[in-house]
Amino acid sequence: MTSVQGSGGVKAKGLIVSSRITIGGVLLAGSVLASSNSLRAETNNDRAVAQQLLPQNSFHSLSHWRRLYGDQLSFEVTRNGKPAGSYQVNFSGNDNNWKVESRMALDFKAFLFFPYRFRYLGIEQWQGHQLTRFTSRIDRNGELSETFLTRSQDANGLPFWRGGLRQSPKGKPARESVKPLTNGSHNLALSNHYNHSIIQQNQLFNSLSGALNQIQLKKEDLERVSDGREEVLATRYRYTGDLKDTWVWYAHDRRWLRMRFIADDGSSIQLNCQRCYPD
Repeated sequence: MTSVQGSGGVKAKGLIVSSRITIGGVLLAGSVLASSNSLRAETNNDRAVAQQLLPQNSFHSLSHWRRLYGDQLSFEVTRNGKPAGSYQVNFSGNDNNWKVESRMALDFKAFLFFPYRFRYLGIEQWQGHQLTRFTSRIDRNGELSETFLTRSQDANGLPFWRGGLRQSPKGKPARESVKPLTNGSHNLALSNHYNHSIIQQNQLFNSLSGALNQIQLKKEDLERVSDGREEVLATRYRYTGDLKDTWVWYAHDRRWLRMRFIADDGSSIQLNCQRCYPD
């Protein structure tokens, strides 16, 4: 996977809110899978609810996301189990024209000595069920970069996705890399996670690197995870392909509840849901 060198010797990889930043939760593992009939009944009931909630189209309208989450999701971010920042997703607009804003803030001392500051803002623009544009702004200790994705048309009027990365290293001229990425006849998955349909995708636009990543998610264990209000059953998935050492948890009604990845220095970065339920 492509890495981006940050300040103070800290690298940044695909954070899936992002790509992943280099800079825990107790897993219930096999005991959950081998649980009682009551647990199986609860699981089946949750799946039935999920089928009622979700239409067949995996890229939904704003009304769908508000029914699932309300206007906002909120996560605490930890590094090796200690609070290090926050992550939020906000939905706004109407079903014809709507927007999703994802924000992340991290502050900690890397390698015990170096203050590390990370800020991320990703903005999705939608018209109905169609993504039209995505941009992100990233600040790593003052080193700025942007990624962008737009749906364009070729000379024959056929749609395609065009995207890339713009970097502004300290004391150096800005650099930009933009190119056609893939066919635009379908929506392209983003690395902002609130959409459960990512588990069915084989590629996504990496919102830190501006690259198209090849991925596959492998289903692992069932666990109880907090949605900020109560503990619910969730399935843990592991990313494989271009994104590794990354896990994501979804409830059976397909709400996003947790994410974790292992950084290059071996530290564990985890997003724990504080509010992932409708109003």
